[in-house]
Amino acid sequence: MGRIVVVLLFVLGLLPGRAGALEYTLEKVPSPNADQADAYRRIEQAMDSAVRIYNAWTEIDRTIRIQYNPDVATADGSSNGNIRFGSSRSYMVVITAMHEIAHVLGVGTTAEYKALVVNGVVQAPKATAVLRTLTGDAAAELHGDGQHIWPYGLNYASEVKSPRDLEWHARIVGALLQDMFQEEVVFEGRVRSIAADRCMVRSGTALVLGDCSQAGAQVRLIRMGDANPTWRLQFGDRVLDTPNESRTSGVVMGTYGWNGGNHQRVKVVGESVGIGAEVRLVMVHSGLTLAALEGVVRQGGGEAVRGSEVWELAGPTGPSAVDRAHVGTAFRGMGGAFRDLRGRSLDPSSREFPAGFRVP
Repeated sequence: MGRIVVVLLFVLGLLPGRAGALEYTLEKVPSPNADQADAYRRIEQAMDSAVRIYNAWTEIDRTIRIQYNPDVATADGSSNGNIRFGSSRSYMVVITAMHEIAHVLGVGTTAEYKALVVNGVVQAPKATAVLRTLTGDAAAELHGDGQHIWPYGLNYASEVKSPRDLEWHARIVGALLQDMFQEEVVFEGRVRSIAADRCMVRSGTALVLGDCSQAGAQVRLIRMGDANPTWRLQFGDRVLDTPNESRTSGVVMGTYGWNGGNHQRVKVVGESVGIGAEVRLVMVHSGLTLAALEGVVRQGGGEAVRGSEVWELAGPTGPSAVDRAHVGTAFRGMGGAFRDLRGRSLDPSSREFPAGFRVP
């Protein structure tokens, strides 16, 4: 193991340019004792190396929370964005860190992963293609069970013979995530409250209701999955987030780095997702609907305020779609023609379509 770490430190200086945006935060007590200080140092060294490798070979965008908990037997990562390291120093190494990061990303911890495992083989076209390219074996298969993948799953330290194995792990995991979540940016623009006539605006780490022309109002709706998709609202490098994963009605929403947890995912309820559509946004972890109340975005609490739970997907610039007298608030394909909510036929090549409109 020591030889691999030494070689790894040299190779880290030769990695390709940063592509990903994976990062982590290590929770620390204000005045650590000798055991805690030593653990923090080792964990940071392992995580720094692991994150740098992932970022060099993937485009993963995720923020992970790290904790030192002596009661943990080894180390564990969960899809809620959290990794815990126990007191054993043998697990405070880059191999374990990368393995647990894969769990945080969803490998072995999500329904999306488990749906791909059939008779011990991971049915993942993109990940399989990467595996075959790396190994030069046109018949290579990615195997898996309810928790782990192999080869290159880094399930045991003995699997790693050289730093190349860490690189290949990252590349296979990066491709596997594409197979698992099938992410797609479906909408880019602003999310406007119908009742308040204000938009969701990121202000630092906070999420407020503000002027729709502010730069902080720009948001991407990213769909994850096909059959029963969930969505995240991405404001720059942060996403809509429920503080402390609260399920309490009325809690004020904020923003945080994407960690994949259900407290950052919504269900979009509406006929379509596109410019002019009116939708409701329901938090996956709590089942509560987002509402525009008292100048902020709250989880639940909007039942008594008419219209507070209805959001319009407005274009990235210019007047709101509801201000365009000649355009309805949603579009859908009907018999080969597009119609507004009043049933009027619309010509996609005409100016009746808002700028930037595309079929959802």
